[in-house]
Amino acid sequence: DGMLVCNERGIITLANPTLEAMFGYGEGELPGHAIEVLVPEAVRGAHVGLREGYASSGGVRAMGSLTRELRGVRRDGSSFAVEVGLSKLPTVGGRGSNVCASVRDITERRAAEDRMAALEERSRLILGSVNDGIVGLDAEGQLSFVNPAVSALLGYSEAELLGQNMHVLMHHTYPDGRHFPRAECSMYLTSVDGVARTVDNEVLWRKDGTALPVEYSTTPVYKDGALVGTVVVFRDITERRAAEEKLRMANFLSDQALDLTHAGHWHIPLNTGDEFYNSSARAAAIFGDPPQPDWRYHLMNHWFANVEAGDKEAATRTFENFNAALAGTVPRYDAVYAYKRPVDGQVVWVHAMGQVVRDASGTPTDMYGVTVDVTAAKLAEAQLVERMEELERFNRLTIDREERMIELKGEVNSLLAEDGLAPKYRIVE
Repeated sequence: DGMLVCNERGIITLANPTLEAMFGYGEGELPGHAIEVLVPEAVRGAHVGLREGYASSGGVRAMGSLTRELRGVRRDGSSFAVEVGLSKLPTVGGRGSNVCASVRDITERRAAEDRMAALEERSRLILGSVNDGIVGLDAEGQLSFVNPAVSALLGYSEAELLGQNMHVLMHHTYPDGRHFPRAECSMYLTSVDGVARTVDNEVLWRKDGTALPVEYSTTPVYKDGALVGTVVVFRDITERRAAEEKLRMANFLSDQALDLTHAGHWHIPLNTGDEFYNSSARAAAIFGDPPQPDWRYHLMNHWFANVEAGDKEAATRTFENFNAALAGTVPRYDAVYAYKRPVDGQVVWVHAMGQVVRDASGTPTDMYGVTVDVTAAKLAEAQLVERMEELERFNRLTIDREERMIELKGEVNSLLAEDGLAPKYRIVE
């Protein structure tokens, strides 16, 4: 530190080399100058009154430690931030009242503080702009930091959160109402073993007692190689949960519809050149196809070969419709064909419909479709045709019988007329 002594009139009587160098003076140059030469010109007048007031009151005083405005002026007129300590020296040998001042150049400290303040401000802005909640926990699970989103999501003020045990306050119960032991808490475990974790099936409890579905990740915090806490980042997944529930219900209804209609879906990549397609388990069950990895089968060697084995005429129509759908001359692939099931050799009839997907140039890239087992309907149709043909034969026999009866009745009436007798039958034409 720079050191100086000035008398009751504010004249510097002693200055150490450090202070003289700090203010840009040569050794021995400062004594004899008024202390105000080291003070910014704008405050020199006020400084005289402050100096005289201190000289009359005395005591030890630190200046500049609580304010950023205290500055010193170098010989070349440039200024710099300083801290000053004052102490009144005892009167000895008729010297009168003297004041000793210690002066510290805090330029580097102020620059570091400015950098730190800028970093803190940037961090506050970043943390305040994200919608995810971010908390810092110490090794005991106590909240040492929260960003504004935490209060917005959970309803607690920052003052209500800091210093509180997070698990006890908001993570104490499972979504189904069961007690949540701390030993099972991923946030706590990360603070113990230093393993980062991600969880998406738990809730945090708001101040009003309602549950907030969250996904959170935990990251261990180390200081000097020692595990000192955890940072937890969590987000509200209420909308995602609702969307997942809607999707689950849609899938449930779709599965029910597929089960009730004995249907399955399939997908044919058209731009890979390998002529394979992917079947769903339901579609494979309809076709009697043996399970394959990813339910993947060859389009021609497997599917079409079994279509031909089921009914060649239907296979020809099906292949023509498939190619027409790829060419775009029909709105969609739509075919009814027979299929010889590989697992048992039985023939089933299916109704298949597929939609072609094309890229920006119009080239087919995929076909997605559904297959429905229509064997029962096909058999019912065949039985209906057979019954209708049988009914037609019966009707024909009935008509022939009626016509023969009329002929016989006519012959009887004619014989009776030859014998002069009245007709026995009344014949309606």
